[in-house]
Amino acid sequence: MISLARLLTTSLVALLSIACFGQETFDVTFSVNMNVFFQQSEFQPGVVSVTGYFDGWCGSCTEMTDEDSDGIYQVTVALTEGIQEYKFVIDGWTYYENLVEGEDECTVTIDGFTNRYIEVVDDIVLPAVCWESCFNCGGCTIPSACNYDPLAAEDNGSCEFISCLSGCADEAACNFVVTAVVDDGSCDYSACAGCMDASACNYDSTASIDDGSCAVLDECGVCGGDGIPTENCD
Repeated sequence: MISLARLLTTSLVALLSIACFGQETFDVTFSVNMNVFFQQSEFQPGVVSVTGYFDGWCGSCTEMTDEDSDGIYQVTVALTEGIQEYKFVIDGWTYYENLVEGEDECTVTIDGFTNRYIEVVDDIVLPAVCWESCFNCGGCTIPSACNYDPLAAEDNGSCEFISCLSGCADEAACNFVVTAVVDDGSCDYSACAGCMDASACNYDSTASIDDGSCAVLDECGVCGGDGIPTENCD
């Protein structure tokens, strides 16, 4: 939600910038894909709107429409140049996006409020995004990507190829990952450590790191023993 003080301030700024200073405006087309939200939630489809500085965070003043019934709602708004904060809402402020601070690249957090933002410099048609997401509904459809989603019906541009290439990058470690590009600090040097001398009585054929523990049989046949303490081995 938006605090009353911030609502009044932003509303006044928006009105003065247009009425008093006659700033040039640009046509910005917003699109939000509501298919997944309406399918997965108990909330029944209502009036979808976009709200922000430009309408004083009114809530229901800038209604969006879905003329071809494909679940994607659109509206074109004349906005002044500069940074514009906004978010999508349903039936006024009855239901609104819960955007998380620092988690989404298309958001900004000011005075404790996290909203979407855009820098307006020209007319623009923004790509459709999923409710509460910076990407369109769907997933990554490229099989070689780290976040490949075999269930995604369409690619939403979220594919990334780095996170799954992390791991232990030290060849001397027990858990060395050949494909690792980024070392994630998980290298382990103890799980595969042991005696690597085949002539030793405690030889470990599975060891790949010699830990200096190799031993020999003493006079009594004890591996690593101290020898004959009392003239016999009994």
